Amino acid sequence: MKIGIRAIVAASLVITSNASLMITPAQQRITSNEGQAAIVATAPAYIATKPATINTVATNTSTINATSIKTVAAKKTTTKQVPSKYKIKLKTSGNVNLRKYGNTNCKILQVVKKGTVVYAQKTGARFVQVYVNGKTGYISAKYLTKNGKAISYKNSTVKKTTSKTTTKTTKAKNRWGITLTAAEKKLLAQITYLEAGDQSDVGEQAVIVVIFNRMKNSYFKGSLTHVLSARGQFTTWKYRNRAKPTSREYKNIETVLSGKSKANNWKYLYFNMGHGKFKYGDHYFS
Repeated sequence: MKIGIRAIVAASLVITSNASLMITPAQQRITSNEGQAAIVATAPAYIATKPATINTVATNTSTINATSIKTVAAKKTTTKQVPSKYKIKLKTSGNVNLRKYGNTNCKILQVVKKGTVVYAQKTGARFVQVYVNGKTGYISAKYLTKNGKAISYKNSTVKKTTSKTTTKTTKAKNRWGITLTAAEKKLLAQITYLEAGDQSDVGEQAVIVVIFNRMKNSYFKGSLTHVLSARGQFTTWKYRNRAKPTSREYKNIETVLSGKSKANNWKYLYFNMGHGKFKYGDHYFS
């Protein structure tokens, strides 16, 4: 017998709740609109452990004579709400890095694509704190626009913390016009301790005066390090790091630098333990 059936119904299921699902076969009767015949077919019946609503949309004129269908709903996709404090709507003008802090030396959280909408609390800085894709971070202001126009910012608003080492020098009050850094004073104190640590204060000051005379002399002229490390001059140079100068050495250095030493006007360039023009303590000066 010839049967005329237009089509079997196609339906879409819209799931609105979440439950566990079990599927079992069940027989349903499908009847053509023309009423010429009826056939029995097997169709799926959905049984859920939790009731859920279902919407069916028929795509032709056939009908289904079926029992009520219960199904499990899929989990709804929710969009994260933008925190209320991020009220300024901006858009990226290019692919840009979202950074942890407002500088280029920190971690990159993610790359934000061109045309992405981001939200900011305020603008004006070189890096703007924004909320995007459920995260907060910083984006360079030059890659952000508002209403299609680039936002303005000041480079000076981002401050970099740097460690600065200040070098203190003593203002020149001596006939040489010499000033020393803290590092140079330490070096001079080491050599003075090794050369004249067993002498009187003036004896130490006299050695310091000889060193300063050499720094300004045309033959020995150079920096403190140059004079002390010159070949064949101060044999104590190679032992400098073994020296343990005390406050006395530093005090005598300051006395000479301030022009208050008894030896300040001495013009000698050499000293030794053997012979010379003038003897002071155990040293001969020439």
